[in-house]
Amino acid sequence: MPLKIAHLTDSISNNGVTRVLLTLTQAMSAQGVDTTLLIFRPPENQELTDQFQCEIKLLELPASRPKHRFWNSKWDVLRFADEDSSLVDAWADKNSADFVFIHGRPILRFFQARTPHAVVAHNTKSKMFLPAFGSPRRALIRSRVNKIYSSQPVISVSEGIRQDFISEFGIRPDLIETIYNPIDIGKIRQLAAEDTPDIPTRPYFVAAGSARKVKRYDILIRAFALCDVDADLVILGQGEKLNEYRKLANRLGIGDRLHLPGYRANPYSFFRCALALVVSSDYEGLPTGIIEALACGIPVVSTDCPSGPSEILQGDLAEFLVPVRNVQALARAMEKVARQPYTYPEQLFEQFEPSKVAHAYQQFASKHI
Repeated sequence: MPLKIAHLTDSISNNGVTRVLLTLTQAMSAQGVDTTLLIFRPPENQELTDQFQCEIKLLELPASRPKHRFWNSKWDVLRFADEDSSLVDAWADKNSADFVFIHGRPILRFFQARTPHAVVAHNTKSKMFLPAFGSPRRALIRSRVNKIYSSQPVISVSEGIRQDFISEFGIRPDLIETIYNPIDIGKIRQLAAEDTPDIPTRPYFVAAGSARKVKRYDILIRAFALCDVDADLVILGQGEKLNEYRKLANRLGIGDRLHLPGYRANPYSFFRCALALVVSSDYEGLPTGIIEALACGIPVVSTDCPSGPSEILQGDLAEFLVPVRNVQALARAMEKVARQPYTYPEQLFEQFEPSKVAHAYQQFASKHI
């Protein structure tokens, strides 16, 4: 009898977790797993919602709750973890779910669930949760994270995330298993071949992802301004910082070379025609965009941030990893990759094969039921 598995996340939105879940649920369904995507906020992107081939259910949480005056919203949800976890248990009992994978930060709401479950960590938690060194809150937060993440098994999407849990939060190594994100290389290459009318006619570098501080597009724009390459820069994504980036580019005299087309459901045609993908982040989880760009046949320059890039760009390709927030080093790497583009070894894509990743998730669930 096939397993009945649910993947719980907050919503269907324009982020990497949604793209991962789209690929993962399709692969698990293709292997005969009864798969449900469980969300607790209405979908934000209907185009992506329509692409899911599994059942999508909305877990209804209480509409409004008073906020604690001394806690920020990130931790405030812990006050309702018992109530929210019981809602997951009730849903699982009603739908005879065997196992629930809880993706990302929603574990703060649901870590007390009785239903067999695991958390899937998509980002480096010490960078997300811990305040600056010297803060007396660091020890308190370490203890809090240890309690939450030690209450169930954990999947980390990169080895760097796994080591961060162990070294920063004291999570037992046997509780954490690394399973890389699934990447459908064939589908990406098919989408990359599609025509996109607003691709720049001049050579260009490309970056992709929500315009959030962690992506450090300010560093990228400053590096691009120093870069001695006759090219443009395209940043695919949306967010409140886009106007700030436009102003920065104008001050640096490169405003006419910066393109901000917004979010694209299919960024791969932009990838295919670019000189390189540039990742300027302070931290990542497993940066899916790096693998997708390499699959499109273009090279990648990235900060050597925790975690993920160094697990992909290894050996000779490690020279295209640069220190975090180092504008000059990023500019030099962009110049070098424009002069000496490289291709990624085809056999290394096998570790991201969706069928293999889906099978690993099934084995993980069976082991912990």
